[in-house]
Amino acid sequence: MEKALGLLLDAARQRQGYATLVVADESGLLVAGSGHFAECEELAAYAPLSNHPRPRNHQRREVESLMVDGISVLVTGVDAREPGLDAIVAGCKRILGRARPALTAGLMA
Repeated sequence: MEKALGLLLDAARQRQGYATLVVADESGLLVAGSGHFAECEELAAYAPLSNHPRPRNHQRREVESLMVDGISVLVTGVDAREPGLDAIVAGCKRILGRARPALTAGLMA
């Protein structure tokens, strides 16, 4: 799942020209990112803050939230050439919301 998220973010970052693009949980923990690792960590940490400070020298920041299995997930990007997180959020829902395989009775015995 992490690999799929990483590939989604890498493709969107390249297509839309984001400097950094991340998926974080509601506590600011980095789940997946595309860009320099330290900037991904920093952007994830800022994502849940309500006053939305700008990380480092970035000018334009976008944050969208989605719910997956009752957990708030944040998608955040900075300095896009073509802003817009809708397709990225839809991809995250598709990847993170995949049905989990059911345990068979034989495995539980």
